[in-house]
Amino acid sequence: MSELGDDDVTVDVDAWQGDACVGVVSAAGDRARQLLGLRVLVGTRDACGECEVCRAGGASVCLLAKARVRGKQTTAFARWVVPLQDGLELPVPAAAAVAGDVALAYTSYARTSVSAADSVVVVGKSPVTRFLVEILRAKGITPTVVVEGDDRAWTDWLAARGAVIAALATREDARAKVRDAIATQGRGVRPTRVIATSGASADLACQLAHRRGTLTLLPTALSGLDVGLAAQLEVTIIGVAREHPDLIVEVAAMCAKGEIDLAAGISLEPGAPTCSYVSIP
Repeated sequence: MSELGDDDVTVDVDAWQGDACVGVVSAAGDRARQLLGLRVLVGTRDACGECEVCRAGGASVCLLAKARVRGKQTTAFARWVVPLQDGLELPVPAAAAVAGDVALAYTSYARTSVSAADSVVVVGKSPVTRFLVEILRAKGITPTVVVEGDDRAWTDWLAARGAVIAALATREDARAKVRDAIATQGRGVRPTRVIATSGASADLACQLAHRRGTLTLLPTALSGLDVGLAAQLEVTIIGVAREHPDLIVEVAAMCAKGEIDLAAGISLEPGAPTCSYVSIP
């Protein structure tokens, strides 16, 4: 690997989840030596932390960010790594997902500015949906989750977590099904916050967004988005490009407290639709 900068660390990787990882710091620059020997979470990219975008809170979309290089080792900016110590000890290899899909789910929650008074609708079947539901429930929020088709295992898991389910036979009845699901919570019938988490879910999510509500989109939820419809309804679109590095420590604490079932949410085999794939280098 190239020579380390004063603020960089080399991490011997235990496991990857996408471009996020967990591992042990084996080398450190002069200003990062306190991290030597510690197991840390590493996010998907290294923001510069100094540009105008970063200073405005946009580290997740920093124009000068360095992409993560995958392998048995990786180099990271010490500012953004999260040491797993002092109560943040998490199981390996599952911890790799904390800086990846779990932090992405938490970022979508934070960017949407959800409160307990909101009617929140989640559209899409994905690992991020799974973690987002657990985050919302831990915050005292009951989401309505749209389930398309006969998906008993997914429906049972959602119900066990306290989510309200809007089961769709076809997309034509989506608005009515979601309205009825929200009504069971005594919150009227208007979905004030809609979050799309997976591919091909944006179009349906846009149809469900209420006038002057918000629609939060993750990178995988862009297919088929009808921006014109959103504009006609004065829907505010919130983009979540990737996890925000400042939020990784917060969601790690939720995992440490058991508010997120990390072990059940990962898979060591690819292809599980609602579990994050974790690989060993």
